[in-house]
Amino acid sequence: MKTTHHTPTLPLNSAGAIAPACYQIYQQTRAGTFIAGFRTESASAAVEAFLLQTPAFEGGEIRLLDRVEQRVLAFVRWKMDTTEIGISIAYRQNIFRDWGLALLACQIQKQQEMQSATERIA
Repeated sequence: MKTTHHTPTLPLNSAGAIAPACYQIYQQTRAGTFIAGFRTESASAAVEAFLLQTPAFEGGEIRLLDRVEQRVLAFVRWKMDTTEIGISIAYRQNIFRDWGLALLACQIQKQQEMQSATERIA
């Protein structure tokens, strides 16, 4: 069995240099269309904004896109659970299609948890 390795190609700008990534968050409207929101070239700023982004309506989709590669990097999935007293509650699940951004999200969430723990102690 032959194993092949795929090396991803990086997008190049017109000068032949590596083009910067352009991350943008999109929110679904009630009409089903998506509106563009926060935009940055920083992966950490994009992931942090994605984690803090609220839906435009209950159950609305949120997506993080790479505009250069034109692909979805992350999206929100809503999972419904029922409490012991029968109330349905939607839980947010952040789904990352890029391992690097998923690891970055874990680091950002750990930092936020440590900051909130420090604030409670002080």
